[in-house]
Amino acid sequence: MQQQLDPYSEPGNYIVSLLQQQQQKQGQANRPQKDLNYFNYCLLFFGLIYLFAVFFVGVGNPKILGKPFDSSNQACGVDVGFEKYPFIYFVQPLSGSTWKTLCVSECPDDDKAQSLDCHPNTVTANCDKKPDNIPAEYQTLIYKSVAYKNVCLPLKAEYYKQVIDSSSEPFLVSILTDINNAQYLILSILIFSIILNLLFFVMIIKYKWFIYFLLIASIVCLLILTGVSLIIAFGSMGVAAPSTGDITPAKAIEMAHSYFGSSGILFTVVLFFIVLVLGSPVYMYYYREKVKRIKEDLEIIDRFISPHLMQYLELTAFLTVLMIIFSFLWFGLELNTFSFGQRSDDQKLPPFQKYSISLVSYPVGFFNIVFFIVVQWILVATSSFLIQAFVQQKYKGYVVHYQNTHNLQPQYNLELKQDSDFISLFLETLKYHIGSIIYGQVKFTKHLFQVDLAYFLTYFNDQDFDTSIENAAKMGESYHQFTQNPLYIQYIFYGKNLGDFYSRFFYFSVGNISALLAYLLIAITPISAQLSNPTVPVIVVYLFTIYISKLFANIHGKTLDALNQLLLMDYTKKEQKKGEEIQIGTVGFHAAADIRILAQHFQN
Repeated sequence: MQQQLDPYSEPGNYIVSLLQQQQQKQGQANRPQKDLNYFNYCLLFFGLIYLFAVFFVGVGNPKILGKPFDSSNQACGVDVGFEKYPFIYFVQPLSGSTWKTLCVSECPDDDKAQSLDCHPNTVTANCDKKPDNIPAEYQTLIYKSVAYKNVCLPLKAEYYKQVIDSSSEPFLVSILTDINNAQYLILSILIFSIILNLLFFVMIIKYKWFIYFLLIASIVCLLILTGVSLIIAFGSMGVAAPSTGDITPAKAIEMAHSYFGSSGILFTVVLFFIVLVLGSPVYMYYYREKVKRIKEDLEIIDRFISPHLMQYLELTAFLTVLMIIFSFLWFGLELNTFSFGQRSDDQKLPPFQKYSISLVSYPVGFFNIVFFIVVQWILVATSSFLIQAFVQQKYKGYVVHYQNTHNLQPQYNLELKQDSDFISLFLETLKYHIGSIIYGQVKFTKHLFQVDLAYFLTYFNDQDFDTSIENAAKMGESYHQFTQNPLYIQYIFYGKNLGDFYSRFFYFSVGNISALLAYLLIAITPISAQLSNPTVPVIVVYLFTIYISKLFANIHGKTLDALNQLLLMDYTKKEQKKGEEIQIGTVGFHAAADIRILAQHFQN
């Protein structure tokens, strides 16, 4: 004889009724799309960016960005006939004569040479060294030099100061050219970070103690990063060009970094790392109970993840590749945007000041940056939304499985979707909830830290984001009526946002290690001679690897938070007639104490 379920008894009837409501809403023939207007606004904004892209790709010329111009206003290494002459050479590196320049194929390393491999111009008609007995203003001086970016830096102190004073780039141009020059280094470290994420992910699945090793490694790398940044910062303050004598090539490049590098960027990075170093012990102590609990919960979560591991990794790989491809395409658009401008006719302007960026480029470039940030947020939020939706579907499966194995009458007639995988959820999300995901990332709300819970409720209740964020806030207020309940106390102090806690030190660990590797590669490879601000590629690497690592961290983090939330909801709920007082009924079959109870069900 089948056992009939009591509405206020086992197994988790409150959440079963909620899951049934979810099933009914999602099965409606004319199921409405949520927050569709925000999706339309986003499409309109993206369409505007696309129109800008078409225009600037047509009129921009990224090859000219950051390139020097000779005395005849020809772009070295870019203009027709000048492709083989990428370096600017100062013919007379003397006060008042630094405007006389030539484009050369390579920087001379012999001051005894009689000619340069250059492209003549209207000011300097040939590349031969002039006799010493003619006036200095008519001479073509040949001196030892070293290539730095597109400039031949003299190794003679008397000339060095004159050349470096005439070789500064506009700040924005120097930032963009630094990223452009380091793009292969950045890409290689991003690929390394993906491998690192996979390695850490596998190690955490296989050895749960590795999570504590990761925590220690993150702090150690952070300390090294801070030390390296401080050494670079204070080292750059003491670098000065000698007034006489010869300069070594390494010293010339070091002084150029000190001269052209932005002290504001460098000290901002130093301050950021110092704050992290000082804040990490405080953060760890404040959340010490979560630190103690994380290993045990990860063991349980892995029992949930393991049967669906390939689906998790396929979703993460797809979003990661999408993020990297989009980022490089976006940077190409930004280069085109800021390479739209015009040349000056003034021959006596410094070589890097002869091309002025159009004023139109600045507001468009700003909108491009907003576009980039929003898309990155949306990709990470999509990962969070899909994982939480996936957990809900699988949780429903455990409920159905429990009813079937215990021969219980399925009072709520729950049906488990046979195709409850990430592909079907992704398509469902694109159709019904993509507007809510977008809105959640651009909406300014006082409930900022409840956005993920709002995403959880958006899918769970099949409702719009505004309703979800308000319900998330009310849910928090309602839970405070249960402060004497042991499960609620455990959830608040140990379980709430445990996934976010785990995710933070996971992606900061990968970010710290990747940034440290970037510093090392810049220091030991020739790429340093192509950078005005060596710290800029490090910042780019740090930010990108953190975004990529968030996608990997979401696998455990959002699964953990979603299951904790489901456990908290897995109570019978009894409302008084006025609907103001909420009481806890009997504990549902998944929520006898906390997430630990799930372990035996995940093994089925």
